Amino acid sequence: MRARLWCEVPAPQVYLIGVDGWLDAVAGVRLVRLLDGRLSINAPGTPPVQRVVIDLRGLDGMDGAGARALERARRTAEHHGAAVQLVADHALRGHEPIGDRPQLAWLARFPTVDEALRADPATPQLLTHMTRPEETVYSRTTRLTRFRSRRARANSR
Repeated sequence: MRARLWCEVPAPQVYLIGVDGWLDAVAGVRLVRLLDGRLSINAPGTPPVQRVVIDLRGLDGMDGAGARALERARRTAEHHGAAVQLVADHALRGHEPIGDRPQLAWLARFPTVDEALRADPATPQLLTHMTRPEETVYSRTTRLTRFRSRRARANSR
């Protein structure tokens, strides 16, 4: 399913961007372009946007490119002086690519838009049910490095 992106202004100096469907490379580029375009346009005499809330509750799935797009969205927002917060329920845990979970750990996550809007963007909070520090995540590079070192030891004998 093609991703549907939408944007609202729920409060002054806040953009709410929603993603419904599958977040892949194409949808990720559209997300970053939408965000950059909205943050670049500022009417004279109005204060700049301070916060961007990305609503992922309608997400059907995400691949590695989608996770990297969220990281690019964060960098784009920071370039314009805005903080990024995610609204995601616990179901996002199953949609994140395992190798990209550490990359997404920086995101402040909230279960509802109202909680994200009430939170102070300067002090991001991570939901305890979204991050599990006891869970070890190995990237593909780590597994390949371990495999190569075992093979090198076996060949040297």
